[in-house]
Amino acid sequence: MIQLRRYLTGIVISGLLMAFPASPVSAGSLFEQYANKTAAGLDAETADMGKQIREVFTERSINGYQRKIDFADYFANFKKIILYGAKLANYGEYKTDLLFARDKEIFMDLPDAPKGDKAEQADYADKKYEEIKKNVKEEIDTYVDLIGISLDACEIMANNDLSGFTANEENRNRIRTYLLESEAYRKFSSRVDRLKKGWPDIERRISLQVKQWTPAPKNPDDPLIDTAITGAL
Repeated sequence: MIQLRRYLTGIVISGLLMAFPASPVSAGSLFEQYANKTAAGLDAETADMGKQIREVFTERSINGYQRKIDFADYFANFKKIILYGAKLANYGEYKTDLLFARDKEIFMDLPDAPKGDKAEQADYADKKYEEIKKNVKEEIDTYVDLIGISLDACEIMANNDLSGFTANEENRNRIRTYLLESEAYRKFSSRVDRLKKGWPDIERRISLQVKQWTPAPKNPDDPLIDTAITGAL
Protein backbone atom coordinates (compact mmCIF):
# COMPACT_ATOMS: atom_id res chain seq x y z
CA MET A 1 0.00 0.00 0.00
CA ILE A 2 2.82 2.33 0.91
CA GLN A 3 4.63 1.45 -2.31
CA LEU A 4 1.49 2.21 -4.35
CA ARG A 5 1.04 5.49 -2.52
CA ARG A 6 4.66 6.39 -3.23
CA TYR A 7 4.19 5.52 -6.89
CA LEU A 8 1.02 7.65 -7.24
CA THR A 9 2.57 10.52 -5.33
CA GLY A 10 5.55 10.43 -7.67
CA ILE A 11 3.21 10.69 -10.67
CA VAL A 12 1.34 13.62 -9.11
CA ILE A 13 4.56 15.42 -8.28
CA SER A 14 5.86 14.92 -11.82
CA GLY A 15 2.62 16.34 -13.22
CA LEU A 16 2.84 19.43 -11.01
CA LEU A 17 6.42 20.32 -11.93
CA MET A 18 5.20 22.80 -14.54
CA ALA A 19 3.33 24.84 -11.91
CA PHE A 20 6.32 25.52 -9.66
CA PRO A 21 9.92 26.73 -9.99
CA ALA A 22 12.27 24.21 -11.60
CA SER A 23 14.30 22.03 -9.29
CA PRO A 24 18.01 21.32 -9.84
CA VAL A 25 17.10 17.65 -9.52
CA SER A 26 15.97 15.92 -12.72
CA ALA A 27 12.48 14.41 -13.03
CA GLY A 28 13.84 10.87 -12.80
CA SER A 29 15.89 11.44 -9.67
CA LEU A 30 13.01 13.38 -8.15
CA PHE A 31 10.80 10.31 -8.59
CA GLU A 32 13.45 8.15 -6.89
CA GLN A 33 13.69 10.67 -4.08
CA TYR A 34 9.98 10.43 -3.37
CA ALA A 35 9.94 6.66 -3.80
CA ASN A 36 12.45 6.35 -0.96
CA LYS A 37 10.59 8.59 1.51
CA THR A 38 8.73 7.23 4.53
CA ALA A 39 4.97 7.47 4.92
CA ALA A 40 5.42 10.33 7.41
CA GLY A 41 7.68 12.14 4.99
CA LEU A 42 5.17 11.72 2.19
CA ASP A 43 2.41 13.12 4.40
CA ALA A 44 4.52 16.19 5.13
CA GLU A 45 5.44 16.63 1.46
CA THR A 46 1.81 16.21 0.34
CA ALA A 47 0.58 18.74 2.89
CA ASP A 48 3.21 21.25 1.79
CA MET A 49 2.42 20.68 -1.87
CA GLY A 50 -1.28 21.16 -1.20
CA LYS A 51 -0.54 24.47 0.49
CA GLN A 52 1.52 25.63 -2.48
CA ILE A 53 -1.21 24.61 -4.93
CA ARG A 54 -3.81 26.54 -2.93
CA GLU A 55 -1.56 29.60 -2.90
CA VAL A 56 -1.01 29.40 -6.65
CA PHE A 57 -4.70 29.15 -7.46
CA THR A 58 -5.58 31.82 -4.91
CA GLU A 59 -3.08 34.21 -6.50
CA ARG A 60 -4.48 33.48 -9.96
CA SER A 61 -8.04 34.02 -8.76
CA ILE A 62 -7.14 37.27 -7.05
CA ASN A 63 -5.29 38.53 -10.11
CA GLY A 64 -8.20 37.62 -12.38
CA TYR A 65 -10.64 39.39 -10.10
CA GLN A 66 -8.38 42.45 -9.90
CA ARG A 67 -8.13 42.50 -13.69
CA LYS A 68 -11.93 42.63 -13.95
CA ILE A 69 -12.10 45.47 -11.42
CA ASP A 70 -9.39 47.44 -13.22
CA PHE A 71 -11.03 47.02 -16.60
CA ALA A 72 -14.47 48.01 -15.30
CA ASP A 73 -12.97 51.18 -13.80
CA TYR A 74 -11.03 51.98 -16.96
CA PHE A 75 -13.95 51.28 -19.30
CA ALA A 76 -16.28 53.51 -17.28
CA ASN A 77 -13.81 56.40 -17.60
CA PHE A 78 -13.13 55.59 -21.26
CA LYS A 79 -16.82 55.92 -22.10
CA LYS A 80 -16.94 59.23 -20.23
CA ILE A 81 -14.12 60.78 -22.27
CA ILE A 82 -15.93 59.77 -25.46
CA LEU A 83 -19.30 61.09 -24.24
CA TYR A 84 -17.98 64.38 -22.84
CA GLY A 85 -15.56 64.77 -25.74
CA ALA A 86 -18.45 64.73 -28.20
CA LYS A 87 -20.35 67.31 -26.12
CA LEU A 88 -17.32 69.58 -25.80
CA ALA A 89 -16.73 69.36 -29.56
CA ASN A 90 -20.05 71.16 -30.09
CA TYR A 91 -18.36 74.31 -28.77
CA GLY A 92 -15.24 74.03 -30.91
CA GLU A 93 -16.08 77.28 -32.72
CA TYR A 94 -18.40 78.88 -30.18
CA LYS A 95 -16.68 82.29 -30.24
CA THR A 96 -17.10 82.59 -33.99
CA ASP A 97 -20.67 81.31 -33.80
CA LEU A 98 -21.67 83.81 -31.10
CA LEU A 99 -20.12 86.74 -32.93
CA PHE A 100 -21.97 85.70 -36.08
CA ALA A 101 -25.25 85.49 -34.15
CA ARG A 102 -24.70 88.96 -32.70
CA ASP A 103 -23.57 90.66 -35.89
CA LYS A 104 -26.23 89.07 -38.09
CA GLU A 105 -28.94 90.03 -35.62
CA ILE A 106 -29.92 86.43 -34.98
CA PHE A 107 -30.49 87.36 -31.34
CA MET A 108 -33.34 89.55 -32.55
CA ASP A 109 -35.38 86.40 -33.17
CA LEU A 110 -35.46 85.61 -29.44
CA PRO A 111 -38.84 86.12 -27.71
CA ASP A 112 -37.60 88.85 -25.37
CA ALA A 113 -35.81 90.88 -28.09
CA PRO A 114 -36.93 94.52 -28.38
CA LYS A 115 -38.68 95.68 -31.54
CA GLY A 116 -38.26 98.92 -33.42
CA ASP A 117 -35.54 101.02 -31.71
CA LYS A 118 -32.14 100.24 -33.31
CA ALA A 119 -30.08 101.52 -30.37
CA GLU A 120 -32.10 99.40 -27.97
CA GLN A 121 -31.70 96.38 -30.23
CA ALA A 122 -27.92 96.86 -30.45
CA ASP A 123 -27.66 97.14 -26.68
CA TYR A 124 -29.79 94.01 -26.29
CA ALA A 125 -27.59 92.10 -28.78
CA ASP A 126 -24.41 93.05 -26.90
CA LYS A 127 -25.84 92.04 -23.55
CA LYS A 128 -27.25 88.78 -24.93
CA TYR A 129 -23.87 88.01 -26.52
CA GLU A 130 -22.02 88.48 -23.21
CA GLU A 131 -24.66 86.53 -21.28
CA ILE A 132 -24.61 83.54 -23.63
CA LYS A 133 -20.81 83.61 -23.88
CA LYS A 134 -20.55 83.43 -20.09
CA ASN A 135 -23.01 80.53 -19.88
CA VAL A 136 -21.26 78.64 -22.67
CA LYS A 137 -17.85 79.21 -21.04
CA GLU A 138 -19.14 77.77 -17.77
CA GLU A 139 -20.48 74.71 -19.57
CA ILE A 140 -17.20 74.29 -21.45
CA ASP A 141 -15.22 74.48 -18.21
CA THR A 142 -17.43 71.76 -16.74
CA TYR A 143 -16.83 69.42 -19.68
CA VAL A 144 -13.09 70.15 -19.68
CA ASP A 145 -12.91 69.29 -15.97
CA LEU A 146 -14.92 66.09 -16.38
CA ILE A 147 -12.84 64.98 -19.35
CA GLY A 148 -9.63 65.79 -17.48
CA ILE A 149 -10.60 63.64 -14.50
CA SER A 150 -11.49 60.64 -16.66
CA LEU A 151 -8.53 61.09 -18.99
CA ASP A 152 -6.11 61.17 -16.07
CA ALA A 153 -7.67 57.97 -14.73
CA CYS A 154 -7.43 56.21 -18.12
CA GLU A 155 -3.83 57.23 -18.67
CA ILE A 156 -2.67 56.27 -15.20
CA MET A 157 -4.41 52.89 -15.31
CA ALA A 158 -3.20 52.05 -18.83
CA ASN A 159 0.38 53.13 -18.13
CA ASN A 160 0.54 51.24 -14.82
CA ASP A 161 -1.37 48.11 -15.76
CA LEU A 162 -0.33 45.60 -13.10
CA SER A 163 -3.25 43.20 -13.59
CA GLY A 164 -2.88 42.93 -17.38
CA PHE A 165 -6.35 44.21 -18.29
CA THR A 166 -5.13 46.03 -21.41
CA ALA A 167 -3.66 42.85 -22.93
CA ASN A 168 -6.70 40.70 -22.16
CA GLU A 169 -8.34 39.80 -25.47
CA GLU A 170 -11.86 39.73 -24.03
CA ASN A 171 -11.41 43.28 -22.78
CA ARG A 172 -9.98 44.41 -26.10
CA ASN A 173 -12.96 42.95 -27.94
CA ARG A 174 -15.42 44.72 -25.63
CA ILE A 175 -13.90 48.11 -26.36
CA ARG A 176 -13.61 47.40 -30.07
CA THR A 177 -17.30 46.48 -30.10
CA TYR A 178 -18.08 49.72 -28.27
CA LEU A 179 -16.11 51.72 -30.85
CA LEU A 180 -17.89 49.99 -33.71
CA GLU A 181 -21.44 49.96 -32.41
CA SER A 182 -22.02 52.71 -29.86
CA GLU A 183 -23.93 55.87 -30.71
CA ALA A 184 -21.66 57.83 -28.36
CA TYR A 185 -18.54 56.99 -30.35
CA ARG A 186 -20.32 57.66 -33.64
CA LYS A 187 -21.08 61.19 -32.43
CA PHE A 188 -17.55 61.65 -31.16
CA SER A 189 -15.93 60.55 -34.43
CA SER A 190 -18.21 62.85 -36.44
CA ARG A 191 -17.22 65.84 -34.29
CA VAL A 192 -13.56 65.04 -33.66
CA ASP A 193 -12.33 67.74 -36.07
CA ARG A 194 -14.20 70.42 -34.12
CA LEU A 195 -12.79 69.09 -30.87
CA LYS A 196 -9.29 69.19 -32.34
CA LYS A 197 -9.79 72.78 -33.47
CA GLY A 198 -10.93 73.99 -30.07
CA TRP A 199 -8.94 71.73 -27.73
CA PRO A 200 -6.14 69.97 -29.65
CA ASP A 201 -4.46 68.54 -26.55
CA ILE A 202 -7.68 66.94 -25.30
CA GLU A 203 -8.36 65.49 -28.75
CA ARG A 204 -4.82 64.11 -28.91
CA ARG A 205 -5.07 62.45 -25.50
CA ILE A 206 -8.47 60.89 -26.24
CA SER A 207 -7.25 59.65 -29.63
CA LEU A 208 -4.25 57.98 -27.97
CA GLN A 209 -6.58 56.08 -25.65
CA VAL A 210 -8.68 54.96 -28.62
CA LYS A 211 -5.58 54.00 -30.60
CA GLN A 212 -4.28 51.54 -28.02
CA TRP A 213 -7.41 49.38 -28.41
CA THR A 214 -7.40 49.33 -32.21
CA PRO A 215 -5.07 47.60 -34.71
CA ALA A 216 -1.80 49.46 -35.23
CA PRO A 217 -1.56 51.59 -38.41
CA LYS A 218 0.31 49.98 -41.30
CA ASN A 219 2.49 53.04 -41.73
CA PRO A 220 3.11 56.36 -39.94
CA ASP A 221 0.89 58.25 -42.40
CA ASP A 222 -2.22 56.26 -41.50
CA PRO A 223 -4.91 58.05 -39.43
CA LEU A 224 -4.55 58.00 -35.65
CA ILE A 225 -8.08 56.62 -35.27
CA ASP A 226 -8.34 53.43 -37.29
CA THR A 227 -10.45 53.89 -40.44
CA ALA A 228 -11.79 50.34 -40.02
CA ILE A 229 -13.65 51.75 -37.03
CA THR A 230 -14.59 55.22 -38.24
CA GLY A 231 -15.57 53.89 -41.66
CA ALA A 232 -18.01 51.43 -40.14
CA LEU A 233 -19.94 54.14 -38.34
